[in-house]
Amino acid sequence: VLYKQDTCTTCAFYRSVIDEHPVPIVSELLNRYYRVQLFGGCFSTIAFCEDMADDIPAALLPVEGAIKAMYKVRDEYFTTNSVETGGKVVAKKTAVSTALREIKSQLGNLEDEDGMATNPHFLFMRGWALNVTEDYNTKVEDCLAKVVKLLPEHVEAWNQLGECFWKKRDFDQAKTCFVAAKDITVNKISLRSLSMLLRQLPTTEPIERQNNIEESLTLAKDAIKLDVSDGASWFVLGNAYLAIFFSKMENIEHIRQALKAYKQAEKDTNQAANNPDLHQNRATVHKFLEEYGSALGGYQMAALLDPDWPEPRSCLESLVSKLKRTVELIRKKCHTNKGKLEGIVAALKTLPASDGTPAKNKYTPLADLKQGVNSKLETRVTLMASVDNEKLPRTFVAVDAAGTWACITIYNVDEEAVKVDQTIVVPEPYFRTIKITLDARGQAGTEVEFPSIRVDNPVTLQVDGLALGEGKLVKAELQIQAKSE
Repeated sequence: VLYKQDTCTTCAFYRSVIDEHPVPIVSELLNRYYRVQLFGGCFSTIAFCEDMADDIPAALLPVEGAIKAMYKVRDEYFTTNSVETGGKVVAKKTAVSTALREIKSQLGNLEDEDGMATNPHFLFMRGWALNVTEDYNTKVEDCLAKVVKLLPEHVEAWNQLGECFWKKRDFDQAKTCFVAAKDITVNKISLRSLSMLLRQLPTTEPIERQNNIEESLTLAKDAIKLDVSDGASWFVLGNAYLAIFFSKMENIEHIRQALKAYKQAEKDTNQAANNPDLHQNRATVHKFLEEYGSALGGYQMAALLDPDWPEPRSCLESLVSKLKRTVELIRKKCHTNKGKLEGIVAALKTLPASDGTPAKNKYTPLADLKQGVNSKLETRVTLMASVDNEKLPRTFVAVDAAGTWACITIYNVDEEAVKVDQTIVVPEPYFRTIKITLDARGQAGTEVEFPSIRVDNPVTLQVDGLALGEGKLVKAELQIQAKSE
């Protein structure tokens, strides 16, 4: 019997089976329910599940259990083990390596049995087991390619083969595999894999990339519909929202939706809470929002979860360095000599606005700005130093006519459009006092603070008396860090 209710619940599924089959078969299906779960909570092809269960040689069942246990160690090790020391990370890798070695030995012992070496279930077990590592393995491709040829309805084999091609960076072949699995039965693994893959596919036209990103979001939402408790799917949805935001830069709500999705993912303590990608990407969002405390914590956790991944540690050190340099430049007034500083401040006081209005009547001093958006007000500052070499955003330390210093961060602007020694006017400035506690490693330490103005729309700026204009607008690019994407 072929059932096509792709999102039916477990109970509804079994009730439908009772209508068509004797009770003993239902009992048998209950015993095999874990197999159905591998399809992502989707029960489209029940007859296929029964055939697969019946055809697997009994000798392979212990191997199947061992492979599941190995993946559980890989994906859920820190659910029951602390991440506070690198030794625990080494222990995880050792446990996975030991399990894989034992599984390979089991499969080797079975290979000589009559017909086993060419049995598609045996080949699937071998390919599935070897695919546990992060690197491409030609043996995985060989095994799984044979499986899908012998059993073209094998959803798990198609998904595993897609992941193998992904590691090979053969994105077109990976997409073909995931689509094939999805066409057999709509399942969360294929949907979220396609969602991730679409954001990596090379494109020749901007509209093509935009369409891929929008389809990626749709696929991620569809995966959630199949299993609202799966943290991995929520993580992919969060990444999709980030991609759609940075591709359009139109709706800040997409950023909020990404954070909500990451929060939901973290509720799944088995699948997502200890995923370094999740903490890395969420930290990147917090950094963009200038929520630096949360950003530092996220980078630190990602580094703890995967010490061999250099990106989290690099991001952590870079952000700590940027914050410390900002504080230092403000405290030491950018090392500007007294005479030069007095001249700059005097010019800011006397130089009239572009419309001829006296400066003191036109511009609000930094010290008088309130926290948040200062509607209908303008402030004018001279950029005294660049904090770092980052192209987007551009971060400066500046001084106003009262001699008050602040950090000015300008997003979405061409790197040559605004430079040190220029005077800028910021309409309706978004002002905050940044407070952060850190030491050399971004951990608990000395509390520092500094005033900050964030400029998201540089088109509104005046630079040396002239409007910047849309020609200097550049969209920020998102770097989603995910070893699985």
